[in-house]
Amino acid sequence: MRIKIVLLFSIVYFLITNQAIGSALPEKSEIDMNVDSNEFAVTFFPIGTLESGIIQLENNQTILINGVTVEKEKELNKYLSQYGITSIQTLLITKPLDLKESALVNVCETYDIESILISQKNYSYVKDLLSSLSVEYLDMNMSLSLANGISIKNLYENDKGMNFLIGSREHQLLWLTSLNKVGEKVHLTQPLSGVDVVKFPRDRQSHITNQFFTHLDPQTAVLIQNNDKKLDEELLENIHEYWVDVYYTGQHGLISIKFAESQYEVLTFPVKSQTQKKD
Repeated sequence: MRIKIVLLFSIVYFLITNQAIGSALPEKSEIDMNVDSNEFAVTFFPIGTLESGIIQLENNQTILINGVTVEKEKELNKYLSQYGITSIQTLLITKPLDLKESALVNVCETYDIESILISQKNYSYVKDLLSSLSVEYLDMNMSLSLANGISIKNLYENDKGMNFLIGSREHQLLWLTSLNKVGEKVHLTQPLSGVDVVKFPRDRQSHITNQFFTHLDPQTAVLIQNNDKKLDEELLENIHEYWVDVYYTGQHGLISIKFAESQYEVLTFPVKSQTQKKD
């Protein structure tokens, strides 16, 4: 039986620091996920519509997901600083590139990124741009070992991006970038019963049916959200119909999920722009 523990971290934070629940974290505070062997953590950043986050592994290994645009570089740096991250081993790009060369180069230089993992569609562009780095692509159904017992797999790819699965034998997270009818048919043939958490796509044209929800049967959902953008109503209806716990970056701020061998924990950290917003 899969076990889930959802922590209201703000309560713990209040007891420790004596601050009001829901207040933003101090600028200089650091969030330590304490990832040990056979564990991993995935964090989702509330950076507008950019589906950005990090994967943290043992020995302070960090993978940055889709975190490079000129406009959002300062926000990205702020959130990485809050997690105490000064170097990143790998940049994982799941969406078709809408990046300026300067942004891609800057993030690689700032965080000493050693390698880039990308979809096959964009491999040639990045390989030519950053010839000094190790650039490799994940083809469909291709798996890559990240750490002891932890791997990542490209489950499906279309013109709008790559859907990948990360996890261990005990716990798995499915990151959906986009999902059309063809992609859903592919996923319905894949063994996804071990998926605990799903990051659903922002793309309102994504094809997500009741059959797909039944096939997944996830416990927890994460939605990348802008406060000024409405989410897909049909998707929300399905999430609530299947009693899935849902977290929104537009409401919860930083969302971190730590996966251990016997359980996983959902931690949320408000960000200043949200706590200062007036009704």
